Amino acid sequence: MDGGDVAVLSPTLTQALCDDALATIGQDAQIGSAFDVAAKSLRLRTHASVGDVFSDELVENQAQRGTLLPFPALALPVMPTLPPAVPGSTPLTLAQDEVRRIAPCSLGEVLLRQGCKLELEAGEYAFASLDVGQDSRVEALGPVVISIAGRLAPGQKSYLGPAPSAPSLTARDVRLHVHGLNGASGNLHAGPEAAVIGQKALVRALILAPNGKLHLAGRITHTTPMIPWHASFTKATVNRGPRRTWAS
Repeated sequence: MDGGDVAVLSPTLTQALCDDALATIGQDAQIGSAFDVAAKSLRLRTHASVGDVFSDELVENQAQRGTLLPFPALALPVMPTLPPAVPGSTPLTLAQDEVRRIAPCSLGEVLLRQGCKLELEAGEYAFASLDVGQDSRVEALGPVVISIAGRLAPGQKSYLGPAPSAPSLTARDVRLHVHGLNGASGNLHAGPEAAVIGQKALVRALILAPNGKLHLAGRITHTTPMIPWHASFTKATVNRGPRRTWAS
């Protein structure tokens, strides 16, 4: 994961992700020393590496971190109220190696098989779910908002963000509103998670996931903020991006 500071919002400590922590930075995961982690409760697993930690309950095991500071509840960004996602009923499937461009629309399940490219013209989209296959790409040609009623799943070595042909766009011009729950029940430990980003994926987007967990697998590159209900990182790396000043 390549981005910046990480903050996890959650209403209560009883909704712990695992090991009685709202956020877990997994074994060998790296968030550059210039960037911070803020969570009411936090678990740093073996050889995890982070910058300063803002937390009231920290459990760590052979991890590297900066200064431990109180959790800045009043300084954290508020989860925006998202308009409901209203997807269509017609699914969209791209065959292997297919390239397709679409205009703003509402669709059912959107599936990209291996090696595809889906180009999105500027505007607003609503999908039932978005599953991006291995080595496939979702490229925004202009600013876009993608509302996903279900789950987001960029696969291994996939890409989601501004198109190379639109160099003026930044990751903040690609907004992903993920409304999905964890599993069928929506329970914290249910699976699959609301948003799972595969190994070696590159995501340049603002991800808002107010109802479920965002799981980043190994060697992911991600730029710009993420605001999940809960988050977990497995061998992910964060090494650049804008630093935020947390004032309590």
